[in-house]
Amino acid sequence: VTIPAYSLRLGSRLRIVGSVLSNNLAAGGNVVKGYVNGIGSSALFTTPSTTFAASDVVDFTIEAYVSATTGSNNLSLSGAVSAGTPGTATARAVAGLATLDLTANQVITITNTPNNIADSSKLLFLSVEKVA
Repeated sequence: VTIPAYSLRLGSRLRIVGSVLSNNLAAGGNVVKGYVNGIGSSALFTTPSTTFAASDVVDFTIEAYVSATTGSNNLSLSGAVSAGTPGTATARAVAGLATLDLTANQVITITNTPNNIADSSKLLFLSVEKVA
């Protein structure tokens, strides 16, 4: 999902919601991450390493607030990420800071790094909504 350049300003808020589904019984730990500005840059969230069973999920809801128009760490984050079996998955709080360049297009990216190459998962949905 791309956030267009100059579409956010001081006080803008984003709601980032999504879900990742495990396609098979995992042989090792999987770590799901959300990024802004591309892989390896500012992390929106990181799940704890989880060994998935088939049909386990990672759900995330992140609220992001533009707290400054320039500089690093200008995006304040709050939310939760859960990983595991639907109905009993463990939820973790997400809080932190990320850097967002308001003058350039920004891409929200979700990754899953499996411990075993045979592990498989898919992004069920990703929604990025400007709420203020």
